[in-house]
Amino acid sequence: MSNRLDRWINEWASDLVYNLHRSGFSGINVVERLLKDPGKSTRGCGHVVLWWPKTKRIAKVSKAMHRVSKIEQVVLIVDCDCILNEDNTIFTKHDLAKNSSIGVRKFNGLRRKSKNKLSEILGA
Repeated sequence: MSNRLDRWINEWASDLVYNLHRSGFSGINVVERLLKDPGKSTRGCGHVVLWWPKTKRIAKVSKAMHRVSKIEQVVLIVDCDCILNEDNTIFTKHDLAKNSSIGVRKFNGLRRKSKNKLSEILGA
């Protein structure tokens, strides 16, 4: 896989997890709200979008994520090591295998399949 694709997925996953912990909105809704109002709003919204290229990349990857299944999205998020357990340890693929029907071998296959699919979609 290309390093660029891995960076984009990591950026998307960390932003998604951060926003899910920070607000009541899902990550994609936060990104969509920011994209509808880039820069300083003239309608009284008052927020400023910082790092526009990053926001644009996250939106591009979020749009591509709609083409992979929810299970593959979860696998990619877990692969990025940005989910923490309650004791502040990293939630790994082994934790996922203990708590679901996705074993480590299936996890690795789903990760490879979804990254290949995203690579084709994004041209990364």
